[in-house]
Amino acid sequence: MVDFRFPDLDGQLVSPTDPLFKGKALMVQIMGSWCPNCVDETNLLNELYGTYKDKGLEVIAIAFERYPDTTRAMAGLRHFQRTLGVRHTLLYGGVANKENTAEKLPFLDHIMSYPTCIFVDRNGKVRRIRTGFYGPSTGEHYVTYKRNLDAFVQQLLEEPIAHANRVALR
Repeated sequence: MVDFRFPDLDGQLVSPTDPLFKGKALMVQIMGSWCPNCVDETNLLNELYGTYKDKGLEVIAIAFERYPDTTRAMAGLRHFQRTLGVRHTLLYGGVANKENTAEKLPFLDHIMSYPTCIFVDRNGKVRRIRTGFYGPSTGEHYVTYKRNLDAFVQQLLEEPIAHANRVALR
């Protein structure tokens, strides 16, 4: 089960178990604003979020930053958010090192590289973990990855929500 609680850029703690994410397909990106491949992946996730948000997709990016000073790291993330026009949830995970990441995300064996993306279906089940990213500079690899990713997201969104996760409308 994917579970964590990190502050957003306003200092509010956010978790995938929050009501906003209940019954939604979720992509959890583990990234850093300092990572060029993370920037490329963020642009793609932002595009997907714009396309599929109204159909039940949510994206949470957890940033592990280079600066140990939280104020400096958060300022950098705010700049990152503004510069890229990030519309999905952006959280601060702490300092970027393997020990910190492993401690903060104990549901993962380890982080091999940034970015890492975890795909969670509407019922909270991890369906895929993708490490690394084929960015636009990889040409046909990027085109193929983007096409396959879009198809996989559509599949996740078309799958039914288990009865226990449905919210009763009154």
